[in-house]
Amino acid sequence: MNRFFLKISITFLALTLMFASSCVPQQKANSTRKSSTASSSGGTATEETTETPDLENIGEVAWYSGTSSFENIITLNENIATVIYLRGSAINTFLAASLDGITNNVDQTYCMVASYNTSGAQKNLRIRAVPISFRNFATNTQERVLRLDFPDSTASSSTCLGTALNIQTTADAGTSVGNADSAFSASDLCPNCNGTIISTDISLYLAGSGIIINNRI
Repeated sequence: MNRFFLKISITFLALTLMFASSCVPQQKANSTRKSSTASSSGGTATEETTETPDLENIGEVAWYSGTSSFENIITLNENIATVIYLRGSAINTFLAASLDGITNNVDQTYCMVASYNTSGAQKNLRIRAVPISFRNFATNTQERVLRLDFPDSTASSSTCLGTALNIQTTADAGTSVGNADSAFSASDLCPNCNGTIISTDISLYLAGSGIIINNRI
């Protein structure tokens, strides 16, 4: 999988957060990678050969919540208590490959970093992103997705510590952002905001022992 292609695909996404608004239906995060008819462990177990799923109706990268896909922009409440997914052909292909030729991408942990440029808001919103896969035994296909653990600020803060970029236009013009200027839950992004704020960039970082700028996918 071409890292540049995935990076370009993700930059077309945007995350809008609503402050002082009502809750969405709850779905709590689970720290484990799952698998079965509707899930499969992202990782170390030996997997049978499966076919590539037809994701033409989803596109390259899309947000997924509940039963709905959002191609570009998704709007969430600040007190979101549900996990959200990133899925699509680019995500599936990337997770089926390996960045270093040794470790499968589906066995890695990542952080989604959203950049903001709103008065009173932190520069980054960082959320842990965990690869999981779903097996459809009827069609013998397996889709790999990224689960974004919005409800688990503890996991996000421990996984996504480090340095990332705040991107307003391009990565080359991005500025370095540390932990002090980052939020690890939607509610902490802009405590005094009222209304909606929209991200200027969505990026994915490989998170080994925290994140660094050079590990932006």
